[in-house]
Amino acid sequence: MHVWYLLVILSSLGCIYGQEVYYKALLPGIPYEDIKSPKYPIDELPHDTSIQWNLVVRADSTIRVLCDDIRMTQNEPWTDDCTHVYLSFDEGNGETKICGDKKGGYQYRSTGPNLFVRLVSKDGSGFVKCTAYNTKELFELPVVLRPGADPLVIEAPPKVPLPIRDWTWTLTSTPGSRISFHCTLALSGPVNGQCYRELLTIDDGERKNEYCKTEKLVVYSSKNLAKIRVQLNENNPGSVRCLVQDYTKF
Repeated sequence: MHVWYLLVILSSLGCIYGQEVYYKALLPGIPYEDIKSPKYPIDELPHDTSIQWNLVVRADSTIRVLCDDIRMTQNEPWTDDCTHVYLSFDEGNGETKICGDKKGGYQYRSTGPNLFVRLVSKDGSGFVKCTAYNTKELFELPVVLRPGADPLVIEAPPKVPLPIRDWTWTLTSTPGSRISFHCTLALSGPVNGQCYRELLTIDDGERKNEYCKTEKLVVYSSKNLAKIRVQLNENNPGSVRCLVQDYTKF
């Protein structure tokens, strides 16, 4: 615990062999928006640039990076090894490189609590803008569902405005029952085949499914415990409305 709080305090800039290195401990609910090319969006990434961001979260969490803008240029044809200019992600077991002229909407989801993000330009250039998130829930609201009771209404954003865009409910129904979800979604949809900035997640400990389209859906948990999480865009958010109740018929 002491190491974690020390990292939070020492989120800072260093320099190793001419490379800029940023150290950042990510907190739940607080996006880190400084993974970007210098002077973005005014000037392009200069040649001979090397920047690294060392990101860390608690051991029970992971990191998600969303890159809204990746536009790179180079004189040579693009190749898979991304020799001249690239953005990379490294968890210590191999580096994933991204390069190209139009790669906006790319996302990387770590499998552990540490992630190195590198932006390197040898003789290429371009613009890069990414945001990193700690995937840990900001808070959890526990709810006990009773058989025969009126459905619980889960609505986001709530009618009373709140300065957050991330809500989680932990649900419990009677032993031997399941939980039903009847939801109406108006979300921005997937980007490059994956849910991006707006999503509904339903997790019952055995299955964890994400939804991010504009649609109506009906979902049943596999047991009497489930977690529902809604994450919305900070600007011009969509909406989610679910009716949730104890369901005893198998």
